[in-house]
Amino acid sequence: MIINGENLNRTKDIVKSVRKHFAGPVEKKQKDTEMPCLVNLVPHAWKKVMNSILKIRFDYSIVFLFVLLVASRLIGMPGNFTPILALAVVLPSISNNKHLPYLLPASVLFITDLVLGLHALAPVVYACVLFCTLLATYMPKRKLLATFYGVLVWHIVVNGGVYLMSAPGTSLLQTYIQAYPFDFKLLVSSMLYVSLFNLVQKSVPYQLQYTK
Repeated sequence: MIINGENLNRTKDIVKSVRKHFAGPVEKKQKDTEMPCLVNLVPHAWKKVMNSILKIRFDYSIVFLFVLLVASRLIGMPGNFTPILALAVVLPSISNNKHLPYLLPASVLFITDLVLGLHALAPVVYACVLFCTLLATYMPKRKLLATFYGVLVWHIVVNGGVYLMSAPGTSLLQTYIQAYPFDFKLLVSSMLYVSLFNLVQKSVPYQLQYTK
């Protein structure tokens, strides 16, 4: 029982010492927990900077790729040795834009067809290229298999359209057999382009992982 001012002051000192005893470790723990937060912010900020830089480089590379593909079609490459189909397969892996993998190959085909001449099978060809992009979107780690399926669909659909537009007397089987050497060359060239991209992707994984 407190009977005078001296005991009251002594009680206050005891309370203060107890509070300091328990408050000290808490404050120290709070200061210790602030440091990991600052450390975690550094790689996060660095990653954001790398993302912004690589996105700028990617935009310029897309423009360069577009011009290169248009030029390759206009100057003339060996028959069915075109990188258009391979581009449709690899674009979903290097673009974080959902629309670009569909728009770029189709726009290259359309612009070059305006110069070379539009044809009745153009919508069928564009649809097959877009289908290759769709396959690659759902098979990002199996690009070669997506390329094979894409060329197989190309062979069936495009040559089916050729059969429907051909002169009477030509059988569907004959159309497919005649187109086989050309489409086989398309398959080989597309797989070569996709394999080259896979090789580049494995050699520079750090840069490509930020563009997805």
